[in-house]
Amino acid sequence: MARKTVKSTKKPRAKAKPKTKRAPAKKLAPRLDITLVVNAHAEGAILIPTLKSARMAVAKARSAGLSVEFLLVADNPNSETLEICKLMAPEMDFEIKKISVKDLGLARNAGLGFAKGEIVAFMDGDDLMSENWLLQGFRVAKDLGPGVVLHPEMNYLFGNGPTYIYLHRDMDSPSFNQKVLVLQNYWTALTIGHRETYAKYPYEPNTMKDGWGYEDWGWNILTISEGIKHKTVPNTAHYIRKKKSGSLLDTTLANNCLPRLYPLQKTLVQ
Repeated sequence: MARKTVKSTKKPRAKAKPKTKRAPAKKLAPRLDITLVVNAHAEGAILIPTLKSARMAVAKARSAGLSVEFLLVADNPNSETLEICKLMAPEMDFEIKKISVKDLGLARNAGLGFAKGEIVAFMDGDDLMSENWLLQGFRVAKDLGPGVVLHPEMNYLFGNGPTYIYLHRDMDSPSFNQKVLVLQNYWTALTIGHRETYAKYPYEPNTMKDGWGYEDWGWNILTISEGIKHKTVPNTAHYIRKKKSGSLLDTTLANNCLPRLYPLQKTLVQ
């Protein structure tokens, strides 16, 4: 009698999959509290007091416990300006980022790309700031969030011509009138805000051959049209040096340029 063969009910063991090596996790750069970006081009020796002013503000913010990054973005700098940057960098504890976009608005955008701070402050290479600007601006920015751009309360203009003081308007002030932006710029270019705000609304270039200038005025108009509120930080100041000649303002006026006003139609034409 033939034997019956019994089939095994056990399933064959699946072949073990070869272990794949996991790629090492990328180390993320630590996010700092605030980055100060000083934009330089051809200031020469005028840059020295600017850097000293910035260093004082950085030191005050650090003494209050903030982690502060100090960057100098040198856009197509002349030899004198670049040499001063290199000489002062070790003493002032800032990092030089050399670029060649040949435009102040685009240079600010480039500075943002280098910045590691949650909050970012911009300063032009021929101006000065009050010692408390970074610290107080950081505190107000953290409190109010990314829907706000901050300006110093007071402006002190000095140098060529008469010296005078004026106050920046806060958008929550009853004296603020948005229609005035068609005729004049309410604020200077010294600002503090969240990096995401600057990233969402980059500066436009000054294309003077096409008649467009005043990149900071245009940026103020753009951000307001998108719902960003511009406010002032109490008891802070911006010191603006007026040059005899060769300023960006002189060039802008000579080319009969206008700011980009068209974003205002969103809010003024109802």
